[in-house]
Amino acid sequence: MREEFFPEFYRDNAPIGSYRALSDIHFVPTKRYYRFIRDALRLSDDDFKAPDFGLEQIPVKPTKYDVKALFSGVEVSVDVFDRTKMSLKDEPRLELLKEGNVAVADGVLYPKNDEDLDKILTIAKDLGATVYDGKDKIFLIKEDCLLAVADFSKYAYIVEFNQINHTLTVSKGVNYREAENYLKGAKEFAKRSYTLGLPELYRATEVRAISCDKFEKENYSINTAETLPIYETRRKRYFAYIFKNFDLALTCFRELSQSGNGFELL
Repeated sequence: MREEFFPEFYRDNAPIGSYRALSDIHFVPTKRYYRFIRDALRLSDDDFKAPDFGLEQIPVKPTKYDVKALFSGVEVSVDVFDRTKMSLKDEPRLELLKEGNVAVADGVLYPKNDEDLDKILTIAKDLGATVYDGKDKIFLIKEDCLLAVADFSKYAYIVEFNQINHTLTVSKGVNYREAENYLKGAKEFAKRSYTLGLPELYRATEVRAISCDKFEKENYSINTAETLPIYETRRKRYFAYIFKNFDLALTCFRELSQSGNGFELL
């Protein structure tokens, strides 16, 4: 009997500065899940026999503007890896990156406080740049060129934890893992732990945010903090139940996950 084909997957750490290092998510499926992906996408085993792992270094890309000179007084990086990673809005598409079909910023700005943000917006206004506000970064565009991306990872902090209202206010740049770790440790000062729910819900803050704090400057308005609902996690009680059919199981899962009792229930 012929051995079933299973493609080769790269399992080591991604080389620093490579295309592969742009993503924080690397998943090696089981054989069963591989077959599911292959069949769902209507592919064959031949499509997986010559994988491109993206291990080569990202080539240097020319810049149009001297971002370090323009934004003096603010921390700036013009490293090609930083520029490429921060310019991405979603998970990287290797083929688009290699073909040069992804706009790469001329520099990355790292504001640490409102003073740095004020400087960035003042300079952007003087340059006539358009500012687009994202969840954890802002994009500065001038004359159809991605002038710079401001990354708020060094600006990030927990603004307020409100146990009475069951809310957590986080600044721009706080990621799901940081917020969730803070809530899990809340039992040290609140005598119980909390959760934000699933990561997908955290990213959909335009739907879930109770309120947002804005930084106003001239014609610019940047969300700098948002208040989100949190859920108390209950003590885990394991149980098993056999449903009559799949529809009943799905209904039960939906009711439990939306009950506000914390997602550790499931």
